[in-house]
Amino acid sequence: MHSINEESGEPEKKQSYNRFPTAIISLVNSHLGAGMLGIPLAYAKAGLVPAIIMHILMGLISWFSFYFLTYSSEATGQYSYGDLAEKIFGIGGTIVVEICNFSYTFLPLWAYLILIGDFIPSLLRMMGVDESNIFCQRWFIILIVGFFVLQPLSWFRTLNSLKYFSSLGMFSMMLTVIVMIIRFFSPFNEEVDHTHIQVLRPSFSIIQTFSALCFAFGCQQNVPIIHSEIKERSTKKMNYINLWAILIVGIFYMFAGVFGYISFTQLFFDNKTTSGNLLTLYADKDPLAVVARIASLITVLFCCPMNSLPAHEHDQQEEKDVTKERINNNETEKQKENLEQKEQPQQEKDNDWWTSNKIGPFTYDFLRSCLVGSIMIWIVIVLAIVLSQVNFVFDILGSTGGVAVGFMIPALMFWKIIRNPNRFVDAKRKCYSKTPEGIAE
Repeated sequence: MHSINEESGEPEKKQSYNRFPTAIISLVNSHLGAGMLGIPLAYAKAGLVPAIIMHILMGLISWFSFYFLTYSSEATGQYSYGDLAEKIFGIGGTIVVEICNFSYTFLPLWAYLILIGDFIPSLLRMMGVDESNIFCQRWFIILIVGFFVLQPLSWFRTLNSLKYFSSLGMFSMMLTVIVMIIRFFSPFNEEVDHTHIQVLRPSFSIIQTFSALCFAFGCQQNVPIIHSEIKERSTKKMNYINLWAILIVGIFYMFAGVFGYISFTQLFFDNKTTSGNLLTLYADKDPLAVVARIASLITVLFCCPMNSLPAHEHDQQEEKDVTKERINNNETEKQKENLEQKEQPQQEKDNDWWTSNKIGPFTYDFLRSCLVGSIMIWIVIVLAIVLSQVNFVFDILGSTGGVAVGFMIPALMFWKIIRNPNRFVDAKRKCYSKTPEGIAE
């Protein structure tokens, strides 16, 4: 049952995360994902000591960005990344944010298809399928899975059933780290050369290390939502949750980076067939690696539709924001007043041309959604076949959408609020202080 808010008379949503540990697990779950598979190569490109220093620095920067988002949400009363952006930046700024969010959900599909093209052939070779067989060719696997699995899934408007698999990625990545540690102390074969470990590797590729870590630590879009679902929430409580989550994730990532790099060192550079995916460097018949590959494959298969749907939503939101901006710029004040006076449901009914027209049993809106989903999948299929380096994708994500969504935008939100609290602070919230110290209580 929902309780009733005494001031507004509206039903309040039941809080999902009533306990401190549950919120920590939720935030860790948002962090740990396929980006971890590229961290050992990121360590290899920088050398052990610079990579560890950058790793710690990225954890600190992430904590600050989490704090900025938590403070901004609590101050404004907006508990989603998109609503927060619209409140602070207006429609024009929201369009830019939505474009960044779209790239942050669309480009991982490219990485996931590359990983699928890595995992399935290695599993088939382990079962005795000849390497020359077409089913062991990564381009063929990417085509088949892309067209016949991911494309139909991209047509769905809701994927509620997949929410039960949301923790699968976290556990599979933890399992992968355990495999790395076990195989470091008990290698499956003795062919791995540990003599090429570099404490320091002076190179411009250190920039790629930063990009990969930036992507791996990115889950900032989920922070306002998780914060909103905590019972008796406060900025101070959420900061402790953020700190514990980053410590846990940072330790797992560091284990992955150190043990993954030391185990293979020069193979990251000598093996021209690797896509930057650590699990491709283990022997095909290594039983522990097989378990890790299967777990990661299942995770990636579920992550693809869970990323394509948000990409749809960001694309549609961009369209709405552009339309709203055009109306604000072009229409007269009288027309704006008429639109405001009109009931919102009636506005939606009048303007929803896409849902009122059909071809057979399918609305134009559904067909448009299918077309957009298919185009997205076709693009990532081509990208995954032509550019098959998963670390390259992680670098692009980390240096573009990752930096913008994860760090620059949260910092800018925080800066704008503390510069002009009277404009942005929500007076209806429980804490009426306009200072960070007051809101932190």
